[in-house]
Amino acid sequence: MKPKRSNKNVKERNFRKMMSSNTLAKLGGIGAISLLLLGSFAFAQNSTSTNPAPLSASCSGSVNVNMVTWNAAASGGVLPHAFLWSGDASGTSSTVVFTYNTTGTKQAAVRVNDSATSTVNASCSATITTLPAATTTPPVGPRPLVKERKLEINPAGRFLGRGMIVQSVASTSFTAKVFGIVWTIDTSGLPELVFREGRELDRFDINQIQVGDEVSVQGAVDENISLVVRAHVVRNFSIARERPRIRVEIKIKDEDKDEKDRGKLRVEIKGKGLREEEAQNIRDQIKKILEQISDLQGKIRIRTR
Repeated sequence: MKPKRSNKNVKERNFRKMMSSNTLAKLGGIGAISLLLLGSFAFAQNSTSTNPAPLSASCSGSVNVNMVTWNAAASGGVLPHAFLWSGDASGTSSTVVFTYNTTGTKQAAVRVNDSATSTVNASCSATITTLPAATTTPPVGPRPLVKERKLEINPAGRFLGRGMIVQSVASTSFTAKVFGIVWTIDTSGLPELVFREGRELDRFDINQIQVGDEVSVQGAVDENISLVVRAHVVRNFSIARERPRIRVEIKIKDEDKDEKDRGKLRVEIKGKGLREEEAQNIRDQIKKILEQISDLQGKIRIRTR
């Protein structure tokens, strides 16, 4: 019995027969060259496709502090290649990145498949020697409320707001937010002012209210102006007792030491518990008053001459 010829041997024998001198002679010069090139290309393609290079793979790990970049490389076989990581890494890409919370040697393995049936495995390792310095991040967000937020308005217009946060402060009013709504609290009627410990002032002082304070307000809704409350009682839960009261002493003196300064006025401001911006505001107001007084003095001098 004759041995069976392989498919490769049959193709090579047919190619040689096609390339025989008799065949080329019959085609003539140009046809012979064309057939020769076509046959050579087909033979080369056939040889390559039936004999791909063996599939091979490798991997490595690159360390950056506690982060490892795992890389896999594959060659040979029938494209495309497929990757599957295991061990201290996972994923299906040729490159995967992982962050570890412990030091030591990390082991990873990758399995590579080609589009045919070939499978190869590769393993690699990376050593982490240090971890990033621990950082403590303070909690972000509003401070906890003393009183649970509450907003009540009865049919008669009576207002009760709790857990309100002060947004701005003016001379006879302040604004406060609760449930996302900003209310203007009118204090021109001098409401009662109570602190967290229950202590009460004998007279309302707007300086006891500052931006960021938690307050509760009892009063009546203004029927004519939207989101305005006429306050009857204001309670500040952000301070246990009253803040230091502002005491301002203003002295206006006549600068009459010599003829040149005669008629000029000098202002001295001494304050206890007075913020710098408040003191500057007082200075500006007094400056305007002194300018008006100076103008009046000038007019008086002109008339008396």
